[in-house]
Amino acid sequence: MTLYARARAEGGHPPRPQGDKMFPDPDSGATGDDMFRSSTPGRTAALSAIAFGICAVSLISNAPLPVTVAQAAPSAVRLVTFACPAGQTLRVEFAASDPQAPAIIHLPAGPALTLPSLPSGDGFRYGDADYELRGKGNQVTWTEGRNPAIACVVAPASR
Repeated sequence: MTLYARARAEGGHPPRPQGDKMFPDPDSGATGDDMFRSSTPGRTAALSAIAFGICAVSLISNAPLPVTVAQAAPSAVRLVTFACPAGQTLRVEFAASDPQAPAIIHLPAGPALTLPSLPSGDGFRYGDADYELRGKGNQVTWTEGRNPAIACVVAPASR
């Protein structure tokens, strides 16, 4: 039988080592706050002196502190111009390093659109509820709403 089990069987608490401030003996009259008062003035002064010494040595030695700075990798953006029917052009910014990144579509008229990447069986596909850009190789189809898709090819200057 363990010491703890024997003490419990006898209706008491297991004996605690003398000076155990983390878990004071419940019969000693110590309050719950007493367990947090485990540091003594001498111990506090010693810890403060050690911390001060470490700071002083770092300052005196003029050694640079190791600092890690996270730097964003330069994002390579590929701008491709597509030639569409009736002399229209469609300019698209693709993230060259991340095929899952959104594409930015610059329409002939109106603001640029940012379209998220969508699953595609082959090639690439970007879109939302109103627009879709789908392509493979040098050819794309552009769809706006319920309008018929427009087929475009990479303009000679973009190749």
